[in-house]
Amino acid sequence: MNQRQLEIFTTLAETLNFTKTAEQLYLSQTTVTLQIHNLEEELNVKLFDRTSRSVSLTYAGEVFLEGAKEILAKIQKTVDATAYADQGYIGKIKIGFADDVNATGIAEMVRTFAEQHTNILFQVSGGYPGDLINTLMSEENDLILIPSFSGISSKNMSFHKLGSYKSVAAFHKSHPFAKKRKLKYSDFEGKSYIYTSGNEAVLDFTGEFLHQLELSDVHVNIFARTDNIDAVFFMLDANLGFTVLPEYFIGRFSGSSNIKVCPIDEPLKPTDFYAIWKTKKQSQAMEQFLTFLKEYYPE
Repeated sequence: MNQRQLEIFTTLAETLNFTKTAEQLYLSQTTVTLQIHNLEEELNVKLFDRTSRSVSLTYAGEVFLEGAKEILAKIQKTVDATAYADQGYIGKIKIGFADDVNATGIAEMVRTFAEQHTNILFQVSGGYPGDLINTLMSEENDLILIPSFSGISSKNMSFHKLGSYKSVAAFHKSHPFAKKRKLKYSDFEGKSYIYTSGNEAVLDFTGEFLHQLELSDVHVNIFARTDNIDAVFFMLDANLGFTVLPEYFIGRFSGSSNIKVCPIDEPLKPTDFYAIWKTKKQSQAMEQFLTFLKEYYPE
């Protein structure tokens, strides 16, 4: 068994077509057929069910596919690590961040660290907090930067608070709220609310706001629910309702002359922003970064 056979097998498992597999890998169809045959003989199992019209994975093939992908991923990780070492890097840090995280000043912290550690490579990606938690668990990211939300579990994770932010109401300039300098909970009665959160997990600022409305016996009409911040701003621009967001989003509002914000003059817990990573032995690069982060943001 060799790497090329695993690549051919995983590609065929995706395409379920010998011709397409051969084209994708720039091989002849005969080569693909021969390598699959050799692999099956070596394993002494049938990996594919083949007829004149279709190709499908056997149960044994499905089991082997999972392991084959893991092996190829480890090979690629080793190749990447070797390339980084050859280029003078001592490591790589993979960071996932939530929408508008740069407005919290965290980007400045990362920039400062990067300038002082030019031999560390950064890989950065964005996403919704719930999705980012999944990338942390699967080790697609080493560390994530997100506001707190109901889906966070402390099990096997370490947290460091980076800041706390008050919530503000955002709405179209022609909305009735535009005439007010401060908002009370009673002002929200019967208004169309754009629920900023995912389907499974609730962001703390959303959950806290709705909880306080419930305690005040105030009811809003939920117009829409989305975890896509761009969709939220589109709906605000279209004057389809109001939303409540942490104040670090205010910088985004400056991009639209149609959107206004107003403070909420009621008891409302601030939103905490965290750096989160898995509790385990870290790479040298991550240890350096975490030490710098904790000194930059002392709790």
